[in-house]
Amino acid sequence: MEKEPFESKKSRQIPQGRSRIKKISQNPETGRFDPDLVSILPETSWEDRMTWARTTAAREKAAALKGERQGAENGRQVSGRRTWTPEKEPQSLKRSGRERTEGTRPVSGNSDGRRRQGGLPATQRRPSGPRSHRKGRSFRLAKIIAALLIFVVIVGCVAVIITYSQGSSTNRRGLRAYNDGEYTQAAELFGQALESDPSNSEYLVNLGMTYIALGQYDEALSSFDTAITNTNQSSILQLAKRGSGIVYLSSGHYSKAADLFREALSYSGASYGETEIDILYYLAEALEQAGDSTGAVDCYTQIIEYQEDANAYMLRGLAYQSAGDNASAESDLEKAIDSDKRNYKTYLALYEVLTAQGKTDEAAQVLNDALLLGGKNGEDYSNRGIVYMYQGDYEGAQEAFNTALEKGYNGAYLGLAQSLSSQGDYEGAAAMYEQYLAIDTSNAAAYNEYGLCLMELERYEDAQAAFAAGIEKNDRLVDRELMYNEAVALEYLKDWEGALEKMRAFVEKYPDDAQGQHELTFLESMLSD
Repeated sequence: MEKEPFESKKSRQIPQGRSRIKKISQNPETGRFDPDLVSILPETSWEDRMTWARTTAAREKAAALKGERQGAENGRQVSGRRTWTPEKEPQSLKRSGRERTEGTRPVSGNSDGRRRQGGLPATQRRPSGPRSHRKGRSFRLAKIIAALLIFVVIVGCVAVIITYSQGSSTNRRGLRAYNDGEYTQAAELFGQALESDPSNSEYLVNLGMTYIALGQYDEALSSFDTAITNTNQSSILQLAKRGSGIVYLSSGHYSKAADLFREALSYSGASYGETEIDILYYLAEALEQAGDSTGAVDCYTQIIEYQEDANAYMLRGLAYQSAGDNASAESDLEKAIDSDKRNYKTYLALYEVLTAQGKTDEAAQVLNDALLLGGKNGEDYSNRGIVYMYQGDYEGAQEAFNTALEKGYNGAYLGLAQSLSSQGDYEGAAAMYEQYLAIDTSNAAAYNEYGLCLMELERYEDAQAAFAAGIEKNDRLVDRELMYNEAVALEYLKDWEGALEKMRAFVEKYPDDAQGQHELTFLESMLSD
């Protein structure tokens, strides 16, 4: 068995800044993508649709009536009540040859006001009575047909409106469920909306995002692919490509994810907005996970060009740190602090960058500056507790964490657990993790930290259960560690086949992970002997 294959708590007495602040980047599923009653596409209300239908029907009816009047007028012109000269003849009445000559021949009238037709023999004269009767029947038939057409149009519009309204209403209910974290219900509602309108790409994108939240990546990709097939609207294509990118990012295929995020950005046109900024955050994450810190720096630079933001400066500073450029990292983190002086996490990141450069005095001053931020709520006290931990003042840290708990901030249990772990008190730390997880069962990172603590206590079976519980939370930011650590816990239990199965799944999801590949080779060799 490999020695210390899991990340030892002893080697992490001072947690890395990146691990502490990586979640500061916006998460579109729960933050930037805010679907609360806001459709992805501009919606048209029921009243607007009805107004459109009535207006359309009225215009069609008016057009039909106008046609009837025009036809009647034409009949009168041909019968001789009005005489057109050739040069003023309307285009609609122009004929060719003999028929046009007959229709424009001058007429003369008798003293009794009757009209007589001249120029043709009596046997070739066109009797006016029967012809008028035929025209009357044609007009009535045209009127009936026009009325039927109008009726069909109105019925069709009403049917479309009813179907649209049903689908739109169900889609809105699905968005509410999604925003409330009820993903199974949301998926059902989006499916019902699609039954009303199977080719609606908006509903398909919403369903795809819900599948991501449920961890059903194949189904998510299918929804996004269908959405792309059914639309040529740039905004929907962009969201579908973005969704597909999130699937591949969550699945550990970082290069493919980056390509899809770039495709999504290609639909932005000449200017960037909130959606494009969001995609850039995702692209930066994919590049960092793929080991391309320089590419991530470029993404954060684009974000800053469009929107100067403390978080973007902080994340670019960390990307610079990963790329080995501590000087640029220091500059960016200082800018982040200037923009948001109350973000404790930025102070801790700057402390680490300064320490890496040997600037110990400046690093110590940064921690003192963080303590001067003050604040009276529970979270502020918990943050001060973390700063005390960095200073090695565990007594001050415990006092701050306890004050935070008194003020109702349960996150302080995690601070206490980390503080106790740093002092080697894993039993006490495990108790604090259990206190926290009894209150909040949604924090995947907390399950991972708890599992690591249990590993130190050699409670491998409990540790494996903790890692498995964390994996169920489907948090892409922690999944990689959780999956690896679960396989290692099975190794310590000497469940070699179980460990091999888990490690194979890990390597399949994260094929570029060198440590995972090494561990898989070790397990395969164990079972082949």
